[in-house]
Amino acid sequence: MKHLKSILEYKQDLDALAHDQINNNEIIETVKEICLELEDEGFTIKISPSTPQYQARNEYYVTIGKFIGLTHKSFEYNDVQEVIDRLKDYLGKHFRSTYIYSEEKDVRHRYYGNNILGIDYVEIFFNIK
Repeated sequence: MKHLKSILEYKQDLDALAHDQINNNEIIETVKEICLELEDEGFTIKISPSTPQYQARNEYYVTIGKFIGLTHKSFEYNDVQEVIDRLKDYLGKHFRSTYIYSEEKDVRHRYYGNNILGIDYVEIFFNIK
């Protein structure tokens, strides 16, 4: 026989789901606030859910880049390093990885600590759960 949830159990489940959603939104809003100074410096910041294969893990990524029209304007990692370090500190265990993209060098790789010149954009992956 199937177990039917009481109204109280159902309400507790909804409350927990709503609480998780509020926490998710708070995390995303805080990530946006941390990145505000980069927008003041001419960077474009975009926060997006990850690809469908990673959505089950509630993974998101932040894209940081400079654009002139539809083309990328290159920059150095040192230009964004301080903000990325703050994002890592804030995200803690939710931080997954940082990737550097350079179309000129046709390169996409994880960032491990050196200043890189000629970056088109950076992606920081994190999960919320």
